[in-house]
Amino acid sequence: MREVVYLSDRKLRQFLPIRGRRWPRASRVNVTTPVGGAEVERAATDAEAERLKRLGKVVAEIRSRARTPGDPEVRAGHWVEFEAPLHQLTPREFAGTLLFLSLAGTDGPRLLLHGSAAHLTNAIPQPVDGPADETVVTAHDGFSNGPMFITRVVQASPGRALLSDLEGRPSATDEEPEPGFSPLPEAVGELVRTLDRQAYPETATRMRGFARVSADPLTDPDTGATYLVASPLLVEYAAEGSV
Repeated sequence: MREVVYLSDRKLRQFLPIRGRRWPRASRVNVTTPVGGAEVERAATDAEAERLKRLGKVVAEIRSRARTPGDPEVRAGHWVEFEAPLHQLTPREFAGTLLFLSLAGTDGPRLLLHGSAAHLTNAIPQPVDGPADETVVTAHDGFSNGPMFITRVVQASPGRALLSDLEGRPSATDEEPEPGFSPLPEAVGELVRTLDRQAYPETATRMRGFARVSADPLTDPDTGATYLVASPLLVEYAAEGSV
């Protein structure tokens, strides 16, 4: 049995839109259980079966052309098939945003997957704090022979601005990717370092799935680490013993 952690119905509908087709007509079915009888809607069962069938076809299509995260040819808009130990995190001030972050020290680029917490099945992500706002202090002269003025402006740091963009930004789709965030390498690096200070390595769980790449591979100018930012379609627990 497959244990699904995250599934984006939005991406699923993009691959196999139902056009000119009605949903199965609802009809009641009597079901006998050990604790008595019950009535269920046949349409709900049929709709779920259709959803699973659609998912199987989509996964087969993506797998036929997906790249690995470490492929040097990976670019924004490509699909990747991944398997790695991942943290599930949600920033406290951006509760609708879900982040999957791979452990440091693993082969290839570190994965930063962004999606909607609404697409989680039953997992509970770890709440974390996002990067703090930064205060910019500017000193400038007043009028001639006058005093010097100090201006303090509180503004979002690159990493915090990135979280704001992710929360308001639609998930990656088959459409032309939007222009990258600016400055994206600095923003991703700051965000990852903030998350690393709060996520326990022991809690990372090995998962696998498929995601659409949101930006070309990025290099953190401060640490030299390489990141791959992507938006997942499917995330599931990897089978025991998989590599």
